[in-house]
Amino acid sequence: MFYLLYIIKNFGRKAMFKIIFYLVIIAIIVISGASAYHLYQVKEKNKTEMANFENETPLNADLGNVLVIYYSWTGHTKEIAEQIAALTNAKTYEIKTVKEYSSPSVYMESKKELMSKNYPELEKGFKPNIADYDTIFVGGPVWWYTMAPALFSFLKKTDFKGARVVPFSTQGSNYGKFFEDFAANAQNADVLPSENFNNLAPEYNAQVKNKIITWLNKLSR
Repeated sequence: MFYLLYIIKNFGRKAMFKIIFYLVIIAIIVISGASAYHLYQVKEKNKTEMANFENETPLNADLGNVLVIYYSWTGHTKEIAEQIAALTNAKTYEIKTVKEYSSPSVYMESKKELMSKNYPELEKGFKPNIADYDTIFVGGPVWWYTMAPALFSFLKKTDFKGARVVPFSTQGSNYGKFFEDFAANAQNADVLPSENFNNLAPEYNAQVKNKIITWLNKLSR
């Protein structure tokens, strides 16, 4: 502040605005560079991970009667949920909020809900009977490094009564505290090993399927 006043006094407002302009440009360049480097790191990490699932993997998992519960906003979680369901001959149940998030404000709305713990109301209607299933998958997107608020709403209203519950997440690059928070909020659940799925290009579809199968095989009863 004192530096800016000094510039105004000795060089005038024009010089001050010029300095501010250059500082803003430098900040934009630094932020853009950091963002580009982060995206490069994520791309390389995804490439390395998917290389581990190049070979076709046979499915030999015995999971019993399976249910896949999911919340999806962009559609990525739904894609993973449907793949799990197809491979395990499972039924699916989609968690839906009464009020849909609007595209421009979704992340600010969800941040407010997460901070206040005032989670969204869910649509009423048919809800599957947990006792009818041997293995229950529950998935959703990572928002603000944790579960989307709708998942918190669902877990608050659900007693798993000792059922085998398998969490999974979808995200850009970092699942944060998703699984830690899931385990802390899944009431009376026998939580099994989780899996996470980054948003990937279609060129990796086969590897993603192999990754899911590898995971399912490890969950076999």
